[in-house]
Amino acid sequence: MKRFTRYAFGAAGLFALVSAVLLTAGWGSAVASNVSGVFVTNTASNPLPVSGTVSVGSIGGGATVDVGNTPSVKLDPTGNTVQLASHLGQQALISGTFSFNGAAIQDFTVPAGKAFVIEHVSARVTANGGEGAELDAKLAPAGGGLPYTVYLPLEAQPGFGQGGSLSLLVLDEDVTLVAGPGANTLTIAGSGSGVDGRVDYTLYGYLVDAPA
Repeated sequence: MKRFTRYAFGAAGLFALVSAVLLTAGWGSAVASNVSGVFVTNTASNPLPVSGTVSVGSIGGGATVDVGNTPSVKLDPTGNTVQLASHLGQQALISGTFSFNGAAIQDFTVPAGKAFVIEHVSARVTANGGEGAELDAKLAPAGGGLPYTVYLPLEAQPGFGQGGSLSLLVLDEDVTLVAGPGANTLTIAGSGSGVDGRVDYTLYGYLVDAPA
């Protein structure tokens, strides 16, 4: 009985000592000092809320980042902001055909208050004679001002310009061009004398609100 009493008093003293240490150092710090290597998984059923600035430049292992709820995304280092919702559902395609005899101009119109962001250009030029042709786009700036000209390189297909026979020039390029609201033009000009033919073209991209 005396031995049990000594053990009881000893256990009570040890508990009091541990309690005093935890009250002094704090329960949280005592527990945290023994916790390491915690891995948190962000699942669809239990997503992790994220706020503030999140860096995604060092994500490895083939991971992807899904930006939901159509927020604004800041693109550094320029610091410009793109509203992801600005062109969702507003994909645009402008295509047409026009003839030329030496040269020709074809207009295409962007709706008022909109800018046409062109992501892909394709063209097929069927020409008679000459040494080639040049295709240019004269585009209106989205924010107003004087039009600017962009050279669109055509690639001669085998047999072009040989003996004045019917020949082909093609263009198929990913681009980043912006055509402002109103009239924009494509211009074809043949190289050499007596060049005539036809241009089939397609401009693909999306519409956004033009700057006020």
